[in-house]
Amino acid sequence: MNAARAKRRAKLAEADALLAGLDDFLLSTLGLTPPPKDERKVFAVTQGRLKHEGRVDPGYHHPRFSKLIAAFASSQIPKVCLGVLSPELVGGATPTRGSSEFYAKTGVKFLRILNVKANEFDLTELNFIKQEVHEGELKRSQLAANDILMTITGRVGNAAVVTEDLLPANINQHIVRLRLCDTLVTPEFLAIWLNSSIGLAISNRGVTGGTRIALDYSTIRALQIPVPSDGVQQTIAAEARRRREEARRLRAEAEAGWQAAKCWFEEQLLGAEKS
Repeated sequence: MNAARAKRRAKLAEADALLAGLDDFLLSTLGLTPPPKDERKVFAVTQGRLKHEGRVDPGYHHPRFSKLIAAFASSQIPKVCLGVLSPELVGGATPTRGSSEFYAKTGVKFLRILNVKANEFDLTELNFIKQEVHEGELKRSQLAANDILMTITGRVGNAAVVTEDLLPANINQHIVRLRLCDTLVTPEFLAIWLNSSIGLAISNRGVTGGTRIALDYSTIRALQIPVPSDGVQQTIAAEARRRREEARRLRAEAEAGWQAAKCWFEEQLLGAEKS
């Protein structure tokens, strides 16, 4: 059993490392070199900078953000504001009616923050809403294939692309729907960038709020998105798919091996008791 646990941990760690390594692949392919991590606790900001940028909260001015943004800005990759790529940002809602009128045991998937992970969806804890709610009160936030969902409160910045097998689906108010209006970037590349270390740093820098941080729509529209060639975008997307598929295989093998070990252990234990 100890050996089985060790094999399971090793496969899960390998899967996690594959997904984590996508960030290095993305930045390397784009020719971006992020600065060394800056974890300082104390730093100074000039009054002029506070006035120029219009923010006085200390987290916004931490040197790590300035260095990352400067490194990104100095790259030769063309950039465009997210609001140009997706002019209409749509958030969901949670109606004030009773849960018996709103939720259902099956039907239209109602996605929450916990369902949106980096470049994928987690449907293990899923709520459903009634079809009439989806077609009525929440019609504006209905999802379509190739929409990009981005979390905007709590765990800010996680993004994933909606696929056909997820539909029909809708979202609550803690998620924003991005729907691309041109072909400058692909949905998959945009999600990968938003989930990257630089993409997350840029989006998380703009959060507001104290006990519950949030990202407002004007800040989202202003986010700078790199626009590499279509070939580069396709290369990055293909590598992301390969890593996700390999990670799923490793996780499935880890779980199957562990279940087989438990079954073997139970058989040995029951056999010993019978003898």
